[in-house]
Amino acid sequence: MHNAGIDAYDYRGAHKQSIEMATQYYACYGKCVGFEKTVTADNARACPDYQQYMGQIVNGLETDIVMGGYRFPENAPITSLEASAKEHLAHGQAIDAIRFGRWRD
Repeated sequence: MHNAGIDAYDYRGAHKQSIEMATQYYACYGKCVGFEKTVTADNARACPDYQQYMGQIVNGLETDIVMGGYRFPENAPITSLEASAKEHLAHGQAIDAIRFGRWRD
């Protein structure tokens, strides 16, 4: 998209949807349920549409949170999870410098 002159991070869909909006939506699961934890009615009740995710494990969200923290530094629901997402990513595995580049801090 970048080569075509489109900034995906600034793009807004027909209903105002954006990458920032999607990242914030899923950040609720990282905050309420936790990374690599199973979604239940008790731990995800505060998250939108939690019923459709019940019984599933919150995985892979850490990379989205780190990217979201870098791209949307003013979005508190995303940046509040940034430290724990980085910790989860760094725990037991090498950080992918090509994928992440440099973290904003």
